[in-house]
Amino acid sequence: MNVVIIEDEIEHYEHLVMLLKEFLPEVKVLAWAKSVEEAKITLLKHKPDIVLSDIELPDGESFEVFSSLLNVNFPIIFTTAFDKFAIKAFKICAIDYLLKPIAAE
Repeated sequence: MNVVIIEDEIEHYEHLVMLLKEFLPEVKVLAWAKSVEEAKITLLKHKPDIVLSDIELPDGESFEVFSSLLNVNFPIIFTTAFDKFAIKAFKICAIDYLLKPIAAE
């Protein structure tokens, strides 16, 4: 399984990578995007099986990324510190919504 991570904070990105390596070693991180614009390019270039995405990014919200793509054919798990975006996330087909800090459990 291949994943793209959209996360602007390096410590959260590294934490996600560590959790994936420890608990899902078969998952390969294809790319890391740190902004809305970078995420748009990254998702078009790489064809992930799943996306782990923060919501608040330096240049906007990741919802912009997914609404700009013509065909979102991968599951999205949102990883954010705010519960206020949950309803919007599930309306755009999120399969999960994890609140930071993300624990191994």
